[in-house]
Amino acid sequence: MTEIVTSVPGRVPSKSQGEASTSSHPATAPKPTPSGETPPPLLLNVRATARALGISRQTVGIWNRTGRLPVPVRMGRRSLFWRADELVAWVRQGCPPRQRWENMKGVRR
Repeated sequence: MTEIVTSVPGRVPSKSQGEASTSSHPATAPKPTPSGETPPPLLLNVRATARALGISRQTVGIWNRTGRLPVPVRMGRRSLFWRADELVAWVRQGCPPRQRWENMKGVRR
């Protein structure tokens, strides 16, 4: 399964053995930057979030249930994703609890 969502949620590009995942549909294919690089992901699943924060997937689940992480984006009934830019900002602010983080975000807007 794809670790990082770089296109339309709910669409998992097919993957041939030995090839990177790509999508043939122009609306879902990641757009290369002018330098030819693929842009960073917008949403991170549990595994990618855990890797980015240096914690286990189980800890991501615990922190989410106890309100230590920012509010995730839900896709479907079971899929959770976190906005990459929000996680970066959250870490820069010292990883505050969810409620305080939401209050801080409200002040910045």
